[in-house]
Amino acid sequence: MNVLLQDPWFCTIPDARRHALLEGSRTLDVEAGRRIYRIEDTPDGLYAVVAGEARLISYPSAGRLVVSLRLQPGNWFGELSVLDGGPRPHDAVAQTKARLLFVSMDRFEAAARKDPTLLRDLARLAGTHQRYAFDMRSRWRSRRWTCAWLDNCSAPSRPRPARRAGRMAKRSPSPRTRSPQWSALRDRL
Repeated sequence: MNVLLQDPWFCTIPDARRHALLEGSRTLDVEAGRRIYRIEDTPDGLYAVVAGEARLISYPSAGRLVVSLRLQPGNWFGELSVLDGGPRPHDAVAQTKARLLFVSMDRFEAAARKDPTLLRDLARLAGTHQRYAFDMRSRWRSRRWTCAWLDNCSAPSRPRPARRAGRMAKRSPSPRTRSPQWSALRDRL
C-alpha cells in the first residue's frame, strides 16, 4: 500500500499508529458512478482511495450539485462522521472504477482505544479538508465570474438552457421587442 504513503496526512503518522489503523482493513472494488455512501448515512468507517478516483458531493439547494472534493489515490475520506458519529455530510461517489481501503468503525475505535493519539491524527485530516474547503471558497468569492460560472456548472444539465433563456428574456430592452415565446418563458421561470 505504498500509494497511501503519498498522502501528506497519512505519511506523517508514526509507523505504529499507521499499522494500528490499517490492521483489519479490507479493500473494496467500486464501479464508476456507484455511491460509496450517501448523505445522512450512519457512519460505517474510514476510506482511502487506492486506485481510481472518487468525489465528495454536496447539494447546497434543490437541483444543485457541488463537487466538494476530488479524491485521488492515497487520499482518505469519511473522517468527520468517524470522529463525531454524526451522519455523513455529503455523498461519496466513485468517479471511475475505484479500489478503496476500508477501515470499519469497530476497527478504528479499537485502534483508538489502544492509542488515543489516533483521534488527534484523524482530527488533523478533518482540519486539512476543512481548510481546503475554506481556501477554495475564498478563491471563488474573489472572482465573481468564477462564481457565476460555478453557479451555472453546478446546475443540472437540462435546466441550464432554460436558465440562460430566462436571463436573456429578463434582459430584453423593452416589452415591445420581446416575442410572446420569450415572455411566456420568463413567466414560467
